[in-house]
Amino acid sequence: MSQSTGTSRGFTLIELVMSLFIIGLVTGAVVWTLPGEKTAAHEEASRFAARLNVAIDESVLSGESVGVAGGVQSYAFYRYRRGNWILIDDIDQLRPRTLSQRVQFSSGANAFQELSSERDRADVLNIPSLVFSPIGAPPNFSISITDGIAQASVSSSRLGQIEVTYVSAS
Repeated sequence: MSQSTGTSRGFTLIELVMSLFIIGLVTGAVVWTLPGEKTAAHEEASRFAARLNVAIDESVLSGESVGVAGGVQSYAFYRYRRGNWILIDDIDQLRPRTLSQRVQFSSGANAFQELSSERDRADVLNIPSLVFSPIGAPPNFSISITDGIAQASVSSSRLGQIEVTYVSAS
């Protein structure tokens, strides 16, 4: 006959507290790494930066300069061929875009000219003010996009990369 010496079946209080502590740490780490709420300006800035990267790639691959021109609520990409700027409409990512009503380019005078009327828009959109050469880094620029709640900035870095900076809602 064997005699049992009172083996424990269950967890001690210290084991339960340690388990809850570890679960809390893991939960906190997961919540900490979740992305914050993106506003319309942040989303549009990300899309615009991605399209600028496509324009840079297109310039290098085609060997032609590619430029972007725009106004407060729209922009279009052009390629320089035989002495003329030609609208790019054969590459989906580089087709002319109109921003949603809530979003607009708020600054970037060195990149986009401010447009005062629909007539001005037609004239200016044919002349890119931001041009990517097939050789060399992109020019220095900074363009702000706002949606009335938050703001984002798309710019070129010192290394020639396109960067997006998000500014919190105020």
